[in-house]
Amino acid sequence: MHNKSFTADGQVAIVGGRNIGDEYFGAHEAMNYADLDVVVIGPVVKEVSNEFDLYWNNQSSIPMAALARQNTTPEQFAAKRAALTEYHTTAERSAYAETVRDSEFARHLRSRNVSYFWGRATIVDDHPDKVTTSAAKIETHLAPQLRDVVGKTKRELFLVSPYFVPGKQGVDLLASVHQRGVRVVVITNSLASTDGVMVHSKYQLYRKSLLEAGVELYEIKPTAGALHERRAGSFRGPGGSGSASLHAKTFAFDRRIGFIGSYNLDPRSSKLNTEMGVLFNCPALAKRLPETTERDLDRNAYHVELDGNRLTWVTREGDKHVRYNSEPQASLWNRIQAQVLSWLPIEGLL
Repeated sequence: MHNKSFTADGQVAIVGGRNIGDEYFGAHEAMNYADLDVVVIGPVVKEVSNEFDLYWNNQSSIPMAALARQNTTPEQFAAKRAALTEYHTTAERSAYAETVRDSEFARHLRSRNVSYFWGRATIVDDHPDKVTTSAAKIETHLAPQLRDVVGKTKRELFLVSPYFVPGKQGVDLLASVHQRGVRVVVITNSLASTDGVMVHSKYQLYRKSLLEAGVELYEIKPTAGALHERRAGSFRGPGGSGSASLHAKTFAFDRRIGFIGSYNLDPRSSKLNTEMGVLFNCPALAKRLPETTERDLDRNAYHVELDGNRLTWVTREGDKHVRYNSEPQASLWNRIQAQVLSWLPIEGLL
């Protein structure tokens, strides 16, 4: 289960790619993820709530008590409670908490001045039975719902996916979209920024085919993720470390329809995990993703190009365009790992 949703009082829901952990909120000292969520109100909140109930009541859901191997004594419980209270008190006084309280979004919340984009929104999701049935039974899958929207795209397909393993079918699909005169842009992690070298090992096998098909391919720098998050959304994080990895999963179709959710463009999300997201027809919001991302994309990412039969990575550093002939900023160990892993028959699991 890879779904992520947060619903309060059946009135407001948050859906996106963010897990609950320090590194997903710009609070980790070593490395943070650049993620993206959408806050929704109106009838779509009921859809989010219904999806939660569907999973909660599914036969695959197991009560936590059924997994307990030993009982917690009152003394152990009291000790854990005291430790949690102490941690909470310390966290409230931290520089991070102060930054959150002073963030633009927090100020809007306190003044009850949160602005919304208005449009039609619906939830697209995998049925929980997906994990117990054959991957060939796609009636339980989210992917066909997005593929229908791709088929209706006429001008631009803008895809952000931190883990991107399109497979031959995916390359053929994007090639056919481009052949219709549609601009196709894909933004994913570079080898230097990814936390999944194993995924990158298979993604790298499709880069040449994608470029030959006319796809514009960008790989995020390890220092650009936090910048992307702070510009794309309202939350201004504390900055965290100098290293960040892209984790947002979001697509824009003709800058009119958008998707924000947990779905990666890889075999795991397509066939193994259960996923969900919000699909919305709202041009004012849908165009915001490509507009804000492209503003500094030449600085925050490497544009992967074909120079003859060789890949090159082009970016702006200062006032100059710089060209690399191998995976920029990636360590020798990561390059070796990616090469060796690319030989293994594991693509269907990634």
